[in-house]
Parts: sequence; structure tokens; C-alpha cells
Amino acid sequence: MDPLGSEGRRPFRKGEATSRTMLPLLQTHFAVSKVLACADDLSSVLPTIIASICINLGWELGAFWQYASNRPVLVCTHISAANQELGTFIAESRKNELLAGEGLPGKVFATSDAAWIADLTEDEHFKRNSTAVRAGLKSAFAFPVLVGNDAIAILEFFATSFREPDHELLETMVALGRQIGQFIKRKEAEEALQQSLELYRNLTDSASDAIVTMDESANILLANHATEKMFGYSGSEIKGQSLFMLVPQSLRVRYEQVIARYMESDRKHPQWHGVEIKGQHKNGHEILLEVSFGEFNLKSQRFFTGFMRDITQRKKLEAVLKSTERLTVIGRLAASIAHEINNPLDAIKNIFYLLHDCVTPEQAAQIKIAEQELKKITEIIRRTLGFARETPALNAVDINSILDETMELLSRKAQQKSISVEKRYRLRRSINANTGEVRQIFVNLVSNALEAMGLNGHISLRTYENRTFTGSSAAAILITDDGKGIDPGTLSHLFEPFFTTKGEEGTGLGLWITREILQKYGGTIKVRSRSGGQMHGTCFRISFPISVS
Repeated sequence: MDPLGSEGRRPFRKGEATSRTMLPLLQTHFAVSKVLACADDLSSVLPTIIASICINLGWELGAFWQYASNRPVLVCTHISAANQELGTFIAESRKNELLAGEGLPGKVFATSDAAWIADLTEDEHFKRNSTAVRAGLKSAFAFPVLVGNDAIAILEFFATSFREPDHELLETMVALGRQIGQFIKRKEAEEALQQSLELYRNLTDSASDAIVTMDESANILLANHATEKMFGYSGSEIKGQSLFMLVPQSLRVRYEQVIARYMESDRKHPQWHGVEIKGQHKNGHEILLEVSFGEFNLKSQRFFTGFMRDITQRKKLEAVLKSTERLTVIGRLAASIAHEINNPLDAIKNIFYLLHDCVTPEQAAQIKIAEQELKKITEIIRRTLGFARETPALNAVDINSILDETMELLSRKAQQKSISVEKRYRLRRSINANTGEVRQIFVNLVSNALEAMGLNGHISLRTYENRTFTGSSAAAILITDDGKGIDPGTLSHLFEPFFTTKGEEGTGLGLWITREILQKYGGTIKVRSRSGGQMHGTCFRISFPISVS
């Protein structure tokens, strides 16, 4: 029986005699371990590893084989020898491409086991046999670089003298192959982690919201550029600090207690989504924030990611809108009341006029006093009507921008219902109007649409320029939702003052005011709606003359 087995190669078997002492093997293992401990990657230290094995164990040439990046063949990527006369063999090795199971490296790769060729001259299946013999190479061994039980690369070595199979050497080399495999796996994991971190940074740094990652003690581990910009701190100032440095001193204890209660509870995820809190800039001024937090576990440790949006300007805009709407309502109601009072006042004036011929001088003096008081009331009514009819300042209004501002203002309401927004803006010209009044129209209509929809609804905003039947240009705005729709009975009363379907929550003035504003500018509002059945939803079509004066 051939002791070397098929192709003259002998698989490693325990119990074989050894021709090496343990000291060189230990020295080799120590040297390679030391090199790997300091290495950034395998490629840069492979020449050192090959040289260390050759020098310590007395082999003249070493080579490293691995799969090609673009095809399933083994290629020699590193090879070195102390003897310059081995150049021809080195060149042939570099040119060779081996399939799994082919040649010494291919056999070891296929079996994931070490192999030894005691006499290369008798191995007819060794692909580089003739070149090896001419170069004076006599023996060879190879061992796999293992990740788990799978070979991912091969190291092979050659000697110019005949060498009998060495049990301890092969056993040590197999262990070394596993160590190199672990190094490769660890470096790949580190590289993947680094790529993930870079991707995370790129994604978060491109976000307009502040994003921070914290440990369970609320210490900041990562913060994006928006966090630095929002709070005025540099990355080095924030990293490692408590999250509570970003909130006012007066609120820190309260927030710390909230976090502590959550950490002590059994809840796995914080119920913080779209919560409004106060933050604090580095220079001391307060910031109104909308925050959401998510929790994740990594190696049994709890981590949190916080998303913070500066809503200071949004809140100011909301306050302005509420004030504008309140003043508009007051003005409209005052005008309506004043108009209604005028009629009975005129009647009273006429009665007093007729009484002058029917009363005593003393009574006439009293009537004159009453007439003077009526004049005061009339003047008050005149001023009230004048206030209600005052026209606010007009300017060029970009409809598309006001729609975007409206959606930003109502973004929280949309996010809470996971409502998607589709924008199709084709309007390129502005209108001449009051920005606040136009914004009020859109807030009324979009807010109603959001309230009419359930979860995962869809709202469409469309603008374009249109021609009226007279040939003039008009800005057309379509606001469409897929909500429950409006029934015909409700539709007929939709623009009446004080008509509402929201009970105590509604005033019934929003759509009335919307139509009043539009009519003032010569605009129109139309509505189409379908309720019940599979197809339902509402579309408001608004038209503004583009050349409003």
C-alpha cells in the first residue's frame, strides 16, 4: 500500500512519528501569534508569517492560496523563498489556477485537512511536479486556514530535502490555520462594523433632525451634525456627556426621574413618540423640541436612539395662525353683529325724530340726550365695521412654499396616523395676496383632511396654472384625501357659519372663513366628495386669480 495515499499526499493521521522537537514549533506559533496581534490586515503580514514558518521549521519556500475574487479557482497571491534559484517554480505557481481538489492546495481546500508529500519526485498528480523537481524541491506540506470547519485559504511549504510526515508539525500548523482564520473573521467583522458605522454616520449626518445614541445611563455615544448645530456644541463636547446637558437646568431632575422610572419598569420600549419638551442651547436660550426615542439591545446591553426636531418656529407660526384666525373670527362676527344692530338703531332714530313734535320741552331735552347717545353707538358700529373691512398688507405669495409650510406645521398630526403626502407642484407664478390669509386657508383644509383620514391614509397636494372662462390666469390648488368622505346632507351646509360635524371640538367657522377670504380676492372654492363603499374621499379645488390687486 502506498503510505502517501492518492496523488502521493498523505492526510494527517495521529500516531505518526515526529522528526521535530517541540521548541521550534512553539517558537513558530508564538512568532505568528505576535504578528497577528499587531496586524491591521492579513495581506500586510503574510510575508512575515511565511518567513517565520520557513526559518523556524527549516523549509525553503512558502505560498498562500485563496479563491480568486471573480471566479471559483484557487490562485497563489503570496509566495516567497530564501533561495533565488527557485524563481522558475515561483513564477509557475503564480500562473497556476487550481480547482477545489486539484493539486496539493486544491486537495487541502476540498478536505479542510492538512496533507504531506514526502517525495515530490514520485507524485505524478502534483501539477507543478516537473518544475519542482528541476528546482530541487523534494517534500511539501500544506494546511488549511479554517473558519469553523471550512477552509477559506491554504498555506503550503516546500523543502529541498526529503522530509517524513511530522505529526506535531501538522497538528501545530492546523491550530495555526484556525488562529489565522479567526483573525480573518475578526477583521472582516471589524470592517463590516466600520462600514456600518460609516453608513450610520452618513445617514444621520444627512438628516435635518438631531439624532443621538445613548447607553442606559443616558450618556451620549454618538451624535450627528444636526445635534451639534441645534444645540451649539461640538462633537467632542457632546460625546460621553449626559443627555440632560441638552435640557434646561430647572427640568433636569424631572427628566432624570422619568428616565429612571422607565429603566426600573418592565417595559421594553419607551412610549415616547412625538413628545414635546424643552431643550437648551449652549448659549442658554431654550428650544422647543419634538422628540421620539427607540430602544435596542446589543450583547445584553440596552441602548437608545433619540430623534429631536426643533419646533420653535413651528410653534411661533401656530400661535400667529391661531391669533390671525381668532382676529378674523372676531372681525367677521363684529361686522355681522354691527350690521344687524344698524337696522333697529335706524328705527329708534326715526321714532325719536317723530317724538319731537309730541312732547313737552323737558321731555324733548331728554330725547336729545338719548339721540346723542345713539350717535355714539352709531360711531362705535362704524368703527367696528371699518376694522372688520380693513384689508391686510398684500405681497407676492408663493403657493407651493405656503403648502410646504402648512405640511411642516401639521407634520406631527400626519406622522401620528402614518399618512403619506404626495406633492405635484406645477404652478410657477405667485399670486398677490396676504400670506397669513392664504396660509390660514390651507391650514383649515389640510387639517380637516388629516382629521377625516384613518391610519395609513394618503393626501395629495397639486398646483397648476389654469385659464378661466374669461381667459384670465388663475392659480389652481387641489387638496385631495382618501378619508371617509362627506355625505350629501352635510355637503350642502359645509360653508355655513357655525355648522360643524365635530361637536364641541369644532367652531363651524373654518370653512366659512376660508370661503370669505377667497371671495375677497375674487377666488373660488369647490368641493367633491364620495362617502361609503370602497371608493371614498374628498377633493377641495381652490382658485386664486393670479393678477389680484
